Amino acid sequence: MLQVVWAITFIGVIILGIIAGRKVKNIQEWALGGRNLTWIDVGCILAAFQMGGTTIIGVAQNGFKIGYAGAWYSITGTIAMLCMLLVVKPLRRRTNGDSLMSFMSDRYSPAVAKFYSYSYLLMGFFYIPIQLFTLCTVIQLVIPNSSLAVAAVIGLVLAVSYSALSGIEGAKVVGKLTCLFAYIFIAVGTFLIVSKAGGWADIKAVAPADHFSMANMPLNTIIGWIISSICGFMTMQAALQPTLAAKDDSHAVKGAIAGAIFSLPMGFLTATIGIVACVKLPEIDSSAAFVETVNTFLPSWLTGIILGMVALIIATTLSAQVLAVGTIMKNIYVNEINKNAEPKKVLAVSRILTFVFAMLSMIPIFAISKSTLSNVFMVVVTCGTAPMTFSVVCGLFWKKATKQGALWSMIVGIVVGIAWIVAGLNGKLNVCFPILITSFLVGYIVSKATNKEIPNVTVQ
Repeated sequence: MLQVVWAITFIGVIILGIIAGRKVKNIQEWALGGRNLTWIDVGCILAAFQMGGTTIIGVAQNGFKIGYAGAWYSITGTIAMLCMLLVVKPLRRRTNGDSLMSFMSDRYSPAVAKFYSYSYLLMGFFYIPIQLFTLCTVIQLVIPNSSLAVAAVIGLVLAVSYSALSGIEGAKVVGKLTCLFAYIFIAVGTFLIVSKAGGWADIKAVAPADHFSMANMPLNTIIGWIISSICGFMTMQAALQPTLAAKDDSHAVKGAIAGAIFSLPMGFLTATIGIVACVKLPEIDSSAAFVETVNTFLPSWLTGIILGMVALIIATTLSAQVLAVGTIMKNIYVNEINKNAEPKKVLAVSRILTFVFAMLSMIPIFAISKSTLSNVFMVVVTCGTAPMTFSVVCGLFWKKATKQGALWSMIVGIVVGIAWIVAGLNGKLNVCFPILITSFLVGYIVSKATNKEIPNVTVQ
């Protein structure tokens, strides 16, 4: 029963996403959907992107270990989406393209755009397997005795199929269905789990007292997550692409606000499930807190629906990142490899490259499988996006930012971030702080040194 219901729920909605791609005829429709997304489309895509496997599986894991403080991941995402409003309108007005690569090229130079693009692809190579691992935990429960490799192949093929074929049109359909039904069934499931586990009073009496405090996470981590999330939403192609695809500025802004609101409660629901697991299933692996608790306390038909919804949430997050990677690879192909390619060929190549890149990104999954998902995820996002913050923010709001300053701010930020992680200093001071301080300092100094203002000349 569980397997059948899960397959109908998960695969059925993905098929709807693939069907939505039938009307996609060119690369602009694939990447931006003809710029016709409404605020509800934008909000649902952003909410599903933010929730993803980290909010479901990762926050439940944190709920198992530290309680409700694990929901800070959802809170930081909401704060970050609201801060993203600062760049949504200016970015839409400064570029007619479909990516931050287009903005970087127009504002600075093709070299800066190229560096941003390849850096983003590198981040995507590690971002995708983190989300994929959370999907594998669901698949391995649904398909008993399946290996991590088999689960990864099944999950990635299903998750990538509609994004590679349908682009943002598929993301729009799947995003709306996922947000609506995921909240309904996970909220109902959480209520039933608490009831069957003995009621809230019993759970609270047994669980560690600090599991009910939002302060049960180091302040350095909380602040670091907030800043890292803000950098991510302001510079990440996957986060900004839905707003670029909105039909106008008003829908883009309202969509970002809606996404911030839609995504917030989910972390508290999944943290609650993690706390129940801590009390009733203390022997399990913490990374399996969500799926094991749902499977233990709920009937198989409801478990199948919930796990299908969870798989869809993760697939939507994967889809958003895969679509962003595909859009960037499309720009690289058009601008550097085949400048005279026909539109149909560009669309076909974009789909193929998107699928191939996604499959290759399975490689790192075996190295992260035993790590704390939320922490690893935030490190990857921070090292991939914080170095880009100067280039994007100052490129929009500081006219003296130069291409040299933008390029060197990114280079120095990435080097500092990697060195900080390798040296094991992230536990003492979140890596976002040294990255932002050094990249902004270098960007400002180099821009001041290379900015050549034309003096005002009065002609008699």
